[in-house]
Amino acid sequence: MAAAALLSWQSQSRFAEHVPLFFLISAVMLSASVLSYSAAKRLPSTDSAQNFLYLIALAAGLQLVASFGAPLFEDDYFRYLWDGYVTHVRGSPYGVAPEAFFSEGAAVLEPMRVVLDGVNHPEVPTIYGPAAQWVFAFSYWLAPGSELMLRSLFGALHCLAIALAWRALPATARPGLWLYVLNPLVYKEVALTGHFDFLVGFGLLLGLVAICSGKVWRAGVYFAVAFCSKLTAGLVLPLVLIMLASRAPGPLNLHWIKPAAKFLCAFVVVIVALYLPFLLHAPETSAGLGVATDLLGLHSFASHWQFNAGLASVLSWWVPQTLLRWSLALVGGTLMLAALFALAGDARERNGIEGHLLLALVRWLILLYGFLLLCGPVLNPWYALWIMPLALLLDDPTLRVGRAVSASLTRDVSAVSLTREVSAVSLTREVSAVSLTRE
Repeated sequence: MAAAALLSWQSQSRFAEHVPLFFLISAVMLSASVLSYSAAKRLPSTDSAQNFLYLIALAAGLQLVASFGAPLFEDDYFRYLWDGYVTHVRGSPYGVAPEAFFSEGAAVLEPMRVVLDGVNHPEVPTIYGPAAQWVFAFSYWLAPGSELMLRSLFGALHCLAIALAWRALPATARPGLWLYVLNPLVYKEVALTGHFDFLVGFGLLLGLVAICSGKVWRAGVYFAVAFCSKLTAGLVLPLVLIMLASRAPGPLNLHWIKPAAKFLCAFVVVIVALYLPFLLHAPETSAGLGVATDLLGLHSFASHWQFNAGLASVLSWWVPQTLLRWSLALVGGTLMLAALFALAGDARERNGIEGHLLLALVRWLILLYGFLLLCGPVLNPWYALWIMPLALLLDDPTLRVGRAVSASLTRDVSAVSLTREVSAVSLTREVSAVSLTRE
């Protein structure tokens, strides 16, 4: 907590741009998180209500400490605040780049003129999905142009996500939440800066655990929220369908179609509910591609931007940009196919019942997202929030986590098998009775 307070102090002091000091304080905070994690692992009962309250109080306390600071090394919040304003005045943030407002001058409200001046890449329409846009608009409604209000709203959602993860995860995985909450990257990017990428990571985490618990409706809702936060969450959908197929007993059974239909129904309904109010007010695209959405800005983002790139930046010295993008896309597609075939093989062997399939899926997801981050044209530190919550499922090397969250799957399969056995016995009795009657 003291290290978090120091980061908040640094953000408001003349050392706000002092990078070595930032890394020094972050190292102290990371050491504290590792010690807290080790202590939590030794607790006699990691699932007590008291430990839960301590964890939530810690997360809320860190958010409170962050409220005395300001965003460090970031200006994305200007775009967040501006999108909330545009939604308020136009009904939708999509299809209109901020630079279109430069000529309006006096038409822009006074607190938003400073915000407009701070928006980066004002020539590009917004790239953020509707789940985030609703928070942006609500923040503007509560306090126009206030980045503190926006950070507080995302902080409240962050605490809610942590609470839901505690309830959903088995006791063996819960100590990892202490390591997550006290991580300096999480504090800096969520509490201090207001990035919302944690919605992707926790949405995927909660969705996977819900599927293993047989709650496919709830899983569809969680995955839809993750997808409407960042479209990169869509990578998980083919893998999830394989996981649903593994729930059906027998190698060629079609019982998985019903839960898959429930999952997709909830997924689509939530997406439509989040997008529709914005689409009703969004303008037509200039290229005649229909109503403008976040895909318009994402197309520009994926086609032209390169910032802080990893492997892509190094390879661009020797490989033409177009060829490089297609080559990396081909490698990423190959990784996705490898994940699909590997998980399909695990599902056929019925390993998913013991939790191996869940852990294999999480490992493939981390590999896919890791490739996307290291080889993509843009690499930002807060993208790690897509992966960090998923790593909670890998906390236990003895696979107790996978077995615990998939225990209900075993019960479901057993129940189906028992029902079939009872049906077979009843049919045998009926045939015997008919034969006896004939005799």
